[in-house]
Amino acid sequence: MRILIVEDSVTMRKVMEMTFAGEDAELLAVESGELALQQGRDFGPDVAFIDASLPGLDGYEVTRAIKSDPQLAGTSVILMASQHRPLDEARASEVGADDHILKPFDTQEAIDKATELARRAETLSEAPSIPVA
Repeated sequence: MRILIVEDSVTMRKVMEMTFAGEDAELLAVESGELALQQGRDFGPDVAFIDASLPGLDGYEVTRAIKSDPQLAGTSVILMASQHRPLDEARASEVGADDHILKPFDTQEAIDKATELARRAETLSEAPSIPVA
């Protein structure tokens, strides 16, 4: 599983890296939405954890860009929010976020969400396509 972490806090990036250290996962951690879009295309993530309140391009804008980019559209997005900056659930749904998690979070919850979304995406990609008449 390939995981993209988009978080401006160095501490949170380290927490995410430690969270997935024992898992079968490749990680790319970047500090901005712009870098996520540039480096994400080459990395090809299965799942992205994106801070909803990033400076510059915020997490919602990054999610919308990922979901509309042909190279990244299959990436499952988990928006991260905090208690002092709650998630705008309507906006998250509108831009195509697949799930969300509240910081600080239980590390097992993050692993479970990423694993489930990656598994779901893999199942969908393996499903036979039905020709349209």
